[in-house]
Amino acid sequence: MLGRRSTWTRVIVFAVSTTVVVLCVLVATFLLVTHQRPIVPPSDQSLISLFHEYHKDFKELERIHSDSQVPQEVLESFGKLSPIPRIAVTPPGLIRIIFSETGVAIGPGWAKGIEYESHNFDGGTIADNSLDKVGGLAPGVYLRPIEQDWYIFYQKDDD
Repeated sequence: MLGRRSTWTRVIVFAVSTTVVVLCVLVATFLLVTHQRPIVPPSDQSLISLFHEYHKDFKELERIHSDSQVPQEVLESFGKLSPIPRIAVTPPGLIRIIFSETGVAIGPGWAKGIEYESHNFDGGTIADNSLDKVGGLAPGVYLRPIEQDWYIFYQKDDD
């Protein structure tokens, strides 16, 4: 009788442990899927419209670009956007507001958004036209001017 309880105890412990692990994996998968940035990149026109709509906030980013820390009030103004962009400030001379991206840090992927480059920063190839259809582009950074020192950027990493 004691042996049976021990066997049943092990079965119950195994079942409960397996259920907990499966639930953790499902919750983690759900969180990863629901908190990713959109996979479809925004159109050039939507980014240009957004730039003009939030022009004051973008100019404030330009003004403070030499700081490595973006003030909280500036971040809050961009927090109203959907999806909320990721802002990367890399002194000297580069600010990236990333609205859509795929891939990981060490794998293939792409990112698209709005970028500030100070006039002495050379960070990409100037595109002659739209960055909406980028299927045939080689890996690299491509820029479409919006106004002086402000660009739509598309970065394609190695396949």
